[in-house]
Amino acid sequence: MTESLTPLLHKFRLELREDTMAAQLGGYYACRNGQKHIVLNRDLPEEKKAEVGLEIIDRHCRDQTPSAFLPYFLFDEGFPEKK
Repeated sequence: MTESLTPLLHKFRLELREDTMAAQLGGYYACRNGQKHIVLNRDLPEEKKAEVGLEIIDRHCRDQTPSAFLPYFLFDEGFPEKK
């Protein structure tokens, strides 16, 4: 899983972690104290972790107004709408 994400993680200076989280949350992007993290739900299958990780990185890179927190919800297959 991490092999497919490694080049993008290095390019965008992101740190990858896994954590236990609610079943409907696939993962999230968070920026705290200048450190950028992609945190994935450790209970997901490896293929799904890679898919969610790529989606989060893609959304983070296309975000016109960088967010400090960007969740990815599995039940909606994506991100909440920005207001």
